Amino acid sequence: AVQTILDALHLSFKFAHSFNVRLDIRERLKKLGFMRDMKQLPGLLKQEREGICVYFRLLVKLYSTTSSRECAEKLSQVSIDVVTSLQRKEKFLKTPEGGGLGTPKAADPVKVMEFEREVAGLIPLVSDVILGSLMELPNEMFAENCGDWIFPMLCDLILVDDRGIRSKVQQIMSTKVRPILGSSSTPQSSSSTGLPPSS
Repeated sequence: AVQTILDALHLSFKFAHSFNVRLDIRERLKKLGFMRDMKQLPGLLKQEREGICVYFRLLVKLYSTTSSRECAEKLSQVSIDVVTSLQRKEKFLKTPEGGGLGTPKAADPVKVMEFEREVAGLIPLVSDVILGSLMELPNEMFAENCGDWIFPMLCDLILVDDRGIRSKVQQIMSTKVRPILGSSSTPQSSSSTGLPPSS
């Protein structure tokens, strides 16, 4: 039953994503009168975000109780996909094409507006859902996945603009990653190094 729900959620947010990335189709729908009175283009952004949110949290609970490698691999894939999407859109908005600081506004304001909306929606998805869930993951399970994908993803997130995400990354590094490093994260005492204590 749980797998059926996961499959349905996966299909739902994947379908929504495949529609959302087709800005040309969404623009055409708007020109034909669909959602004419709204500033933004027709889209399934809410369906995509909420589908990922429920799917990810359900996977975390399932992984916490079963230790399934399949669940871990799915968590990895979703996390990396979402973080990569956030990075790509932030990078675009900083370029001349995206109307970045000190550059002329983009020739395609629709794309800029849509990317800004998507970034605003991805930030809580990364901060609250992905990073929040990783903070609650049992330490042993966190450690099993840290080297494969969690730590590289955290390093990528250090570079994002949102301060809240960077703050969550710092918390995870301090409370989850540091214990994994063990004694290597603690400066050696003078007695263990054979050096005289500093004055």
